[in-house]
Amino acid sequence: MSDIAASPSPLRVAVIGCGMMGRNHLRCYARLPGVEIVGAVDPSEANRAEATKIFGVTTFETLDRLPKVDAVSIVTPSVTHAGLADHLIRRGIHCMIEKPLALSAEEGARIAALGKAAGVTLAVGHLERFNPAVVALKSILPELGPLHAITARRLAKAGRITDVDVIDDLMVHDIDVVLDLLGRPEAVKAQVDGLRGADVPGYDYATALVGFPGGILAAISASRMTPIRIRTLEVLGTEAGAVADYIAQTLVIRRPGEGSSVVETPVPVERREPLLDELADFLDAIRDKRPPRVTPDQAVQTLALAERLKAARDL
Repeated sequence: MSDIAASPSPLRVAVIGCGMMGRNHLRCYARLPGVEIVGAVDPSEANRAEATKIFGVTTFETLDRLPKVDAVSIVTPSVTHAGLADHLIRRGIHCMIEKPLALSAEEGARIAALGKAAGVTLAVGHLERFNPAVVALKSILPELGPLHAITARRLAKAGRITDVDVIDDLMVHDIDVVLDLLGRPEAVKAQVDGLRGADVPGYDYATALVGFPGGILAAISASRMTPIRIRTLEVLGTEAGAVADYIAQTLVIRRPGEGSSVVETPVPVERREPLLDELADFLDAIRDKRPPRVTPDQAVQTLALAERLKAARDL
């Protein structure tokens, strides 16, 4: 959570989209200092009623009815992100945009450029960058030695999102984390294969192999058709390996012991709510006039690699 004291004039915020994730944004904003929740917007009467019942917020059916605000969270279907962001940026409103920033890197780059020109703060909801296990992993990377490989698995039975491929829905989280851990290099090769489940665009299960400069290989799997929920990230270096569990928020370093044994050393990780820290960073970026931890330019890089993987699909 933000350590900055509440400012004399609270930031007036609203949440666009009152579904499950939108209600999570409302809950976290209510816990942050220096925030006045002006309201929430959703075309669904049921969603609006639920938000009012739980949080007591004023809700609006359409965006044009929303009073003046400083900042918003855009927590709506992926296909609407770019259009809403365009409209709000032109009104000078700071935006936290849930991932993906847009449906294409080109569209994302346009939104990023529009935000810069308007002088507004744009943050993108790549939530796992705020997971304390991932934060701890990034801090201990030098202990592993030069890296060989990264393996990420994000598997679940079903997801909230059905309007995009599992690559855009789930795999983008790990694409973004992998790029961030490696310093955001350009991939030198990329391939993907997968399975189709429900009647949605593209894959419901996908495994990607991505090569990076220096011979580093990332294997990233994402699923919406797996009976168990797994979210892990394993990094292998020349000296040691490390395994982060996104759900348990744990991190273990694995080093060679005597003979063929392995010595596992847990790394202390303070359990935190990533969304709370993500929204605190967004608001602090507005107050401090600095870039947020996840910038739109970084989100565009993630989209570009996701597009490359989708182009490699054999459908």
